[in-house]
Amino acid sequence: MTSVVVDANIVFSALISAGNKAASVLINPPVNVRFVSCHFIQIELFKHKERIKQLSGLDDDVLIDLLYEFSSHIEFINEAYIPFAC
Repeated sequence: MTSVVVDANIVFSALISAGNKAASVLINPPVNVRFVSCHFIQIELFKHKERIKQLSGLDDDVLIDLLYEFSSHIEFINEAYIPFAC
């Protein structure tokens, strides 16, 4: 299985243009792909929620539904377990 790191920009793009390739892949991930990200991405997304709503034209309910749908396909890793190279 291939692990793919999902950063905030990918999810931002998927939310702003819900019909784009990023959105469709996050909603229907390939069988052999595992999406991973850190928990901090959730904070970033909610921090910029109003801007995402403005750019996407989505209301709160639809935005939260999409965030849930995308998040259900991402394995979130605690940042404390990610080694830092010096």
